[in-house]
Amino acid sequence: MKIILISLFSCVWLMAVGQREEKMDKEKEENIFITPVTHTPIFGTCIDEEQRVCTHTKLIEFFVKNIKWPQRVSCYEGTILISWIVELDGNISNVKFLRDTPEAWENEILRIIEKMPKWIPAKRNGKPIRKNYFFPLRIKLEG
Repeated sequence: MKIILISLFSCVWLMAVGQREEKMDKEKEENIFITPVTHTPIFGTCIDEEQRVCTHTKLIEFFVKNIKWPQRVSCYEGTILISWIVELDGNISNVKFLRDTPEAWENEILRIIEKMPKWIPAKRNGKPIRKNYFFPLRIKLEG
């Protein structure tokens, strides 16, 4: 029996990705902030001091609970890099796969993302802002 293991890269890597400044292109015109914010987007019920770690943990739990292994790619292993925008109202938009990903996995991940509850948007100086969110999803067969 195959067991799906889903994990994130180290939290240190994620914190670095979340805080680094990136070159902004067309998204700058759309007011999507990639630079540091006063509060990062929050997933689930994370309200403690470790919101970023809690958000990653809740996100992993959500994926594990909802994922269905695509039959057409039963032997796929690897890391799928995903980005999306957490909008002002907490909805997710602009989902992108940052590496080549099998279509069956893209469809499954999009299905899961569509099921996500609303997020609490990022804030800058107390005001909600649109914010990119990066999520490395590790897929590994075991068993």
